[in-house]
Amino acid sequence: MNLIECAVLHEKSRSVREHEVKLHLYSKMPPRTRSGRSEKLANERLMLAGPVNISGFPSLPVELLLEVTSHLLRVPIPSYKQSVYHARYLAHHNTLRSLSQSCRSLRSIFLPHVWRRIEVCASKWIDNERDLGRNILKIISKDIATELVRQLEIVTIRDPTLAQYVQVVNVILQSYCYDTVLAELARCLALFPNLHTFQALGLGMHRAEITYKVFRGLKFPQILTLVVPSTGHYILPAFPNVKAVTCIGACPEVFWGTLFAHCPNVVSLGTFEGTDFVAERLPNLEKITFDIRNPTLTPEAISNLSALKRLHTVCFDVNEGYHLTPGNTGNWFTIIDFMHKRKAVMVAFQNIPQRDEFQKRLVVKYERQSEVYMFDATPS
Repeated sequence: MNLIECAVLHEKSRSVREHEVKLHLYSKMPPRTRSGRSEKLANERLMLAGPVNISGFPSLPVELLLEVTSHLLRVPIPSYKQSVYHARYLAHHNTLRSLSQSCRSLRSIFLPHVWRRIEVCASKWIDNERDLGRNILKIISKDIATELVRQLEIVTIRDPTLAQYVQVVNVILQSYCYDTVLAELARCLALFPNLHTFQALGLGMHRAEITYKVFRGLKFPQILTLVVPSTGHYILPAFPNVKAVTCIGACPEVFWGTLFAHCPNVVSLGTFEGTDFVAERLPNLEKITFDIRNPTLTPEAISNLSALKRLHTVCFDVNEGYHLTPGNTGNWFTIIDFMHKRKAVMVAFQNIPQRDEFQKRLVVKYERQSEVYMFDATPS
């Protein structure tokens, strides 16, 4: 073997030894997995997003943050007022939206709550000092319609992932582009899988034909609570699984006929009318709500509640015009009227069998709070 062959053989043996050393070193290193690369990319994105705000207001517990925002004024459900609300009712949506845009920590908390309610019932043009002339009313009608379409577009087109958060749709429909806006609203209702409450006011009689055509053949089985005016019987067939129905205004016979025919699962009813015919058609009724201002809501009418053998809750909605405040304070006429109605509820409950899982009660609902009167079980 000459000198050149020896040199070549030595170089080959050195290469083999280096390759063995590399294999040994690689065997001691942790494997590079796909999950590791994903974690690295996630950390890089987190660093680019900036630091999380963990001081001041965002550092408060989530429960406390939600408790603070829960006191913001919201349009009530049910609402016995079918006109557009004051500008102060815009505070709830606007405040939650501002909080969700302030920093990342608050966005993760408040973004779902911003879109939990699609609520378009108030206008910035309505305040205590503004004169509502005809031109202003036209502007309000356009603004309400535009805002409703804008909110629906955000949660269904711009960012469809927000649709899962929508649980309540609360709107007062206006004359501006009524047919187009109503069709868009009906389209979007089907896209909200967790929607359970729908309050639609402004379904005027002069728009009945349009309303019927838009909702004809549609079904929204996920909706369990429905609040509509007396002309809302045109849309009742679209809600076959609804359990709680409130009719705003004097409900005609066609409303009740449609309700009995297409909504067999109703167990909670809010109505201005008497109760004598309800027990026969809705024997499983468990809760009934009245506007306490209703002149037909006499103690004699309340006594008819005893025919509802599954009834366990009666609610009185105390609205503007009925001068009663928490603690039974107000003018003497109002106090006496309320005491008579409360006694009539107690008498009716005495003739209704007691069920173990439900306590019979009267709930008096004010704008900001409620009072509950519990009744003892029926003597055996």
